This record gives sequence, C-alpha cells and structure tokens, in this order.
Amino acid sequence: MVLRNPEEILPDLASPPPNAIAPVMIDLGENLGVVVFQHTIETVVEGTIQCRSYVSRGLAEFGQTEIVFTLKEREAPLTQASSAAGGVDFPTEPIHFIQMIRGLARDEKKIVYPWDSTQFSAPNWLGRPDFKRLIYIPNLLLGTLGEDNLPGKRLHAIAIIEAEDEVASRHSFLRVINQLGRMHRHFPCPPWIVTDAERQPAVTIAELEGSMFGVCRTWSAKGITGTKRGNRIVISIGLSAQEGLKGFVKSLGPNEAWAIALTLDPDADSCLTWKKADEHRQAIGSGAQMNALGIVSLGVCPQQAKDSLMMVEDGYYG
Repeated sequence: MVLRNPEEILPDLASPPPNAIAPVMIDLGENLGVVVFQHTIETVVEGTIQCRSYVSRGLAEFGQTEIVFTLKEREAPLTQASSAAGGVDFPTEPIHFIQMIRGLARDEKKIVYPWDSTQFSAPNWLGRPDFKRLIYIPNLLLGTLGEDNLPGKRLHAIAIIEAEDEVASRHSFLRVINQLGRMHRHFPCPPWIVTDAERQPAVTIAELEGSMFGVCRTWSAKGITGTKRGNRIVISIGLSAQEGLKGFVKSLGPNEAWAIALTLDPDADSCLTWKKADEHRQAIGSGAQMNALGIVSLGVCPQQAKDSLMMVEDGYYG
C-alpha cells in the first residue's frame, strides 16, 4: 500500500474546494487506487457532519463497478499538515476490503451488483463486533464531495449491525435501508457508516412483529422494483429476475398468499416505511414532493370477497 500524489495518476481529479484537505491516493498496484477524501455532509438530524470517503479507481478494469465507503469521523479530522506528512492515520479497513473485491473480480470473476451484500467473517470490523453485513446501494450523494470527484457509476457500501441483519435476512434489505433513512431523515439512507459505540439499530425484528412477510410465502429478488406514480403502481422486472420469478410463481399453490420483497427503483424520490407501532403511514423522501414513491413489497392474497389493491405496511397487496 503506497501513498501517492493523486495528480500523478488521476490528472482528471477535480480540485478540492478552498481550504479543503487535499485527497490522499493509495496505490494498490495493477492500476487500482483508492482516493481518500475528507468532506462534509449536511444532515437534518445532526447538522453538518465530518466524513472521510474512500473511492476506488480502477475496479472497472476487472468488470466491477467502483466502490465507495464513507465513514463518519469519530474525532477531529486530519489537519493539512498531518496529511501532507504522509502518515496513514485513518482507518484502512475499507482499503483492504477494496483489495479483496479486486481479487474476487480478477481471480474468481465474482462481481457485486446493486443490492448485493457481503457478510462479515472477520470480527471487530472498524472496531465494532456487531457489524454483520455490507449492502451495496447505487449512486448516493456525498455532500461537499461533488460528482466531479466520484465515478459516474458506483456502489456505496452501507454497513448494518446484528439486529438489522436479522431483519435483512428475514424480511428484506430495503426494509433495513429505508429504516436507516427514516432514523436519520436522509433518503434513501445515510451514505455514511457510524462506528461509534452509541450506534443503535434502525429497526429490530420485534418492531416488525405480525408483518405480512411472516404470513405470506415471500420471495426476495434483486432487479424487481415497485413505484407508486400518481394512481398507478409501476412494477419493473429486470432480465436477471425473470427466471427466478417464474420458478417462484410455479411453486405456489392455487390459493396460497404470497409476497415479493422489492428493491428501490433508481428513479424513486421517496419510499414507504413501516413499523408495527406506527399510527399513520410513514415515508421518507428527498424533498416535499413524492412523485415516485418506492414500495417495499407487493403481494397477492387470493379468495378475497372482491378484487382490490390496498396499501398494507410498506407495500401494496391485492
């Protein structure tokens, strides 16, 4: 792992804003690097937060979409002087993880795609024993770290803790992601990873007790999204999900209730959320308008008195 001047190998890197810390380039060989930026993000709950983002440059050569890790700073960020001195006194786990992703793509042709996940086998990742999984979410915004310094196509690694992982495993990834967004009032979810000990779960399995996911036979599939646009529910089924969906439908009994756990449409500007204690419908969004409302599940319950489609929890059932 070699420290380099970013301009030596990334001449197209946008200049940092005035008074900003210059980015640090970590050269990992084979034309792969990680650029480490310090920047801020404006948040509704916490105001301005200091962040450090690790942006891969070169994974695309191995067929892998570039990966971004963003850590919320636990302490005061580096000064310009300490950064210029060449010391790597920031967490290196994201750098080693990007190296691992490169190895899997190069040697085993294993690629991670949007809404894929990686389970942790190493304990105490970033100092937390309860980080259990990374979920990869496409193209999130990173505050003062503008798009000029980010790959146009990228996956942001979002870390979830043990209680959230139980929800992800038994319900859906989107149910965890949108609850993180609800906790922080940041759509679709906060791009930063919180490593502080006080980080609490955004949702637990007990808060979802009685969910339709526990009543219906449920299938989770990447590549199927649902969006409410005006009075229409628009379901998009990607090519990668079609065969799996056919197999699931064929396996159903004639009167069996079923549900599909969806992922978020890239064009959604908001998303339904649900906990059993909610007295009113809840949603998070990127602004005042919710013209493309993401839904978390779509289900069918046969043998009803009449045909209808109604909102249930954070989805629609008919």
